[in-house]
Amino acid sequence: MKNPIPNNENDRLKALKRYNVLDTLSEEEYDNITKLASSICNVPIALISLIDEKRQWFKSKIGLGVEETAREISFCQHAIMKDDIYEVKNALKDDEFRTNPLVTGDPNIRFYAGAPLTTPDGYNIGTLCVIDTKKNELSPEQKNALQLLAKQVIALFRLRVKNNHLKIEVSSLFNETFFNLSNDYLCIIDSTGHFVKTSPRFNEVLGYSEEELYSQPFVNFISKNDLEYTEEALKDIFNGVEVNNFINRYVKKDGSEIILSWNASFNSDTNLIYASARDVTEDHRQFNELTELNGLQNSILDGTDYAITYTNTSGVIKKINKAALRLLEYEKDEVIDLLTPATFHDNEEVLKKSKLLSKELKVDVQPGFTTIIVKTRLTQKADSSEWIYISKSGKKTPVWLSVTCIRDKQNNVLGYLMIAQDYSKKKELDNQLLKAIELAENAVKTKDNFLANMSHEIRTPMNAMIGFTNLLLQSNPTSEQREYIGNVKEAGDNLMVIINDILDLSKIESGKLTIDKYPFDLEKTIKHVYNLLKVKADEKQLHFKLELDKNIPKFIKGDKGRINQIIMNLAGNAIKFTQKGEVKISTHLIEKTNKKATLKFAISDTGIGISEDKINTIFNRFSQGEENTSRRFGGTGLGLNICKQLVELQEGELFVKSTLGKGSEFYFNLTFDIQEESIKSSQEKNIDVPNEQKNTNLKVLLCEDNLMNQRLTEIVVKNFGFEIDITENGEEGIKLLKTNPYDVILMDLQMPILDGYQATKFIRQEMKSNIPIIAMTAHSMVSEEEKCLELGMNGYVPKPFTKENLFNKINEVVRNQSTRIVSENEIEQINRRKIDLSYLQELSQGSKQFEKEMIELFIRQVPADLDLLENALTQNNYKNIQGFAHKIKSSLSIMMLEELREKFILIEKNGHEEHSTESSLNEIHSIKIRLTEVISLLKNVLLEDYKDF
Repeated sequence: MKNPIPNNENDRLKALKRYNVLDTLSEEEYDNITKLASSICNVPIALISLIDEKRQWFKSKIGLGVEETAREISFCQHAIMKDDIYEVKNALKDDEFRTNPLVTGDPNIRFYAGAPLTTPDGYNIGTLCVIDTKKNELSPEQKNALQLLAKQVIALFRLRVKNNHLKIEVSSLFNETFFNLSNDYLCIIDSTGHFVKTSPRFNEVLGYSEEELYSQPFVNFISKNDLEYTEEALKDIFNGVEVNNFINRYVKKDGSEIILSWNASFNSDTNLIYASARDVTEDHRQFNELTELNGLQNSILDGTDYAITYTNTSGVIKKINKAALRLLEYEKDEVIDLLTPATFHDNEEVLKKSKLLSKELKVDVQPGFTTIIVKTRLTQKADSSEWIYISKSGKKTPVWLSVTCIRDKQNNVLGYLMIAQDYSKKKELDNQLLKAIELAENAVKTKDNFLANMSHEIRTPMNAMIGFTNLLLQSNPTSEQREYIGNVKEAGDNLMVIINDILDLSKIESGKLTIDKYPFDLEKTIKHVYNLLKVKADEKQLHFKLELDKNIPKFIKGDKGRINQIIMNLAGNAIKFTQKGEVKISTHLIEKTNKKATLKFAISDTGIGISEDKINTIFNRFSQGEENTSRRFGGTGLGLNICKQLVELQEGELFVKSTLGKGSEFYFNLTFDIQEESIKSSQEKNIDVPNEQKNTNLKVLLCEDNLMNQRLTEIVVKNFGFEIDITENGEEGIKLLKTNPYDVILMDLQMPILDGYQATKFIRQEMKSNIPIIAMTAHSMVSEEEKCLELGMNGYVPKPFTKENLFNKINEVVRNQSTRIVSENEIEQINRRKIDLSYLQELSQGSKQFEKEMIELFIRQVPADLDLLENALTQNNYKNIQGFAHKIKSSLSIMMLEELREKFILIEKNGHEEHSTESSLNEIHSIKIRLTEVISLLKNVLLEDYKDF
């Protein structure tokens, strides 16, 4: 019959401490038992667990990383109250344990079975237990084996006690055979403190023979630093006090020291001390290193301004530094072993983040300590995000918190390290920065609006001036009149150059000037520039040369307009600043592969040159070579700065070599894609002039409020052979359109009562008319043409216009779209940007299957990436914000969705610069609405255009 379990806790603790096993090192005999228990019961975790006043300490463990846990949450505290195996088959279903942190958190216990470790006098001092992370149940055979192994543990404990007691007889343990064969350091000392007998191992370690030690006072071999308290211990032993684990230093024969741990007792029958020792020199060295390391760690922890805490696997704080205590307004003894980090967090914030993490990680994250550590535990990476810390007094402090899961070499979780940085000052600086950015953006908008309005106000009269001078030059004027008109035209052209320079500069500064890539004939483009400038060169009697490398590819992909602008500007400057001699445009092939060609463009002259001290500033804004250059030659000093930035936008660099009085050379290299097949893009078409009218009897409606521009446009349109009606605002234009048939509308954008935008919107939505509308405006700032096309206009002609440009645009829109009534569905398409698949079709090289796969991939991937981006924005995870925004931006580029792409460019930039995510989050809602519409359109495209693929 089993002994009843005593109720006296003090007696149980005394029984436990009799075995002297608490906080001892790992031993193979015990580890073999836990391994066997794990194998027999087929579970991953097995423990030899001892329960003292406050804790559950593990003498041996397999499958668990921690050394101990708090007693109040342990399963074993219940098992020691039983006289048989205590078994919990499913902890999640057990009322006692379902909320236990060892169940809800690491190590996620589901099954437990513990056999009590019962001493011969009936005290349960601990358990041999087995644990599983899934529900389980032991068979009768497994239970029997677990109880037998528990008895073996107690047997080992009892053997330890026997080995620690040295009340042994010389005739039995300390006989000659035992002394000679033992691996321990054994000795016998008489009542006067002299050696009577020493073992070979003891002699060997000290470096003395038995004869040299015999009859010598043992204190002669003790280190002077330990001599006093060793003599005191010797007196205690003679008084019958048993000494266990007594540490002192012995001096070896070679002068070095060894540290020994002794167990000794006095036998009154023989009047001798029997002692056994083990070498703990290495243990002490490691202990001193750990002590030193611990001191260093504490110094580092307390020397930093970061708030640092370390918890065990259950979330109980085991370490906290001074910075954390200051931030949280706690004392150390109020925190250690008592609180978890969840104490310092805002409950509402924890609840919100637990929901977000559940969605992101696709697991059920319960609010509390788990919310703080779940991501680092699952991803095995440090998790950094912004949190609010609440101090003892209730003060809220924003912190940037990094949480790391600490693991051992076997990947077992040991605990969690949390490092927090006070974010108050940074948040304040961020707010100041956001205000500064907002002010700067408002300033840029104000400047852009000013330039836009000034552009419109200047271009409107300039349109009339240049248009009428062109008409006058065609009216067979006298030679004197032609000269006067020519001077007016040249002055107007020069003024337009200045206006265009300022506008180009504004576009570059705002980041809205883009480089287009389309196929064009490079040789033809450069020859066109050469022919335009040759007239001026001939007027100055300059030798104007064009040198083109014969190996240059016929067709390349690039921005023909910007290449034209750069060479025109540089060559125009060369002619302007050269009084005699030569100006040369040259283009040479530097490198060529199957797909790309690198070309060098150079413009050289024999003009006034640039002094050496001005070379480094020549590309600066409003800068010219010499102080009197502007006075002698005119110009704004913006041209070279614009050329430099245009070259850089095409991933090149503009250089200059110059000698004052001898001339200059400006040169740059650009790399282009080669277009092998013959092309004739819209950019390469000959100017379609109205010598042979392609559309006769067209009726045009002009909506224009400026009388001069009305008259100019009327004359030009009538010269085309077309009829024209004129109205001064959009409202009057709509009235005429309702009562008269027209083939095309020329629509000014800025008009009183009803402007061009409002009139177009009414025509498309209310009248449901698809009549071609051409925007005509002097408002030539960034994105104006794009805005017109999005609104439903069919073309765009900037002022001042040329008759060729206007004629070609009218012909183009009339050919492409006849006047008819459109359906509601078509109206919706007009009012939204149509899906432009031209770039995708270019990439596919005619493969409809490839195009279909790319569209389907876009429909699947982009919404998913957008959800991930939204999560990253919510968590202020700037690295993920930057990555997902860049990924989505690339996908939008393929579908030519530039208005959405620009939003993600800004979000990516904010992520890179770690700006506040609030503005980006505000954009997400409208982006999702627009993206839903885009995907709906793409699905229709799949059904209509790709149903056979």
